[in-house]
Amino acid sequence: MVSNQYMKVVILKNDSKLGMVGDIKNVSDGYAINFLFPQKLAAAATPVNIAIAAKLNKERAEKKGKPAAMAHSLSQKLAGQILNFKEKADQSGTFFASVTKERIASELKKKGIVVKSKKIKLSSPIKQAGSFDVPVAVSSGQVITIKVVAVND
Repeated sequence: MVSNQYMKVVILKNDSKLGMVGDIKNVSDGYAINFLFPQKLAAAATPVNIAIAAKLNKERAEKKGKPAAMAHSLSQKLAGQILNFKEKADQSGTFFASVTKERIASELKKKGIVVKSKKIKLSSPIKQAGSFDVPVAVSSGQVITIKVVAVND
């Protein structure tokens, strides 16, 4: 009679079936010895490897918390921001150089707020004088609106 022997392994590479790096899993001896170890997908769960896995899991948990804190900080900086642009315009009032996402990001950077231009949800470049509410995506579900004022020079 064949008995199934299981062993604990530490996952070394992310795999959709096995799990994330640092996870500790119970797998059959044959699977571990014949597949996981030769492919360097896992290592035996020795005390040293378990300590390394715990450290990796702790770092992964810390990284998950950072984006939320950064998004909160960015939203506080963006709240109430007003950006002013003076542009030369032709006789009909159309600007020669329109106000784009990149220019808005550059102006925010001058104020010490770093935002990627792709996070600025401007439907089309601003080509006329006026006051515009421009949404900025801070995180996946959070949008802050800043005011952009464009005037003729």
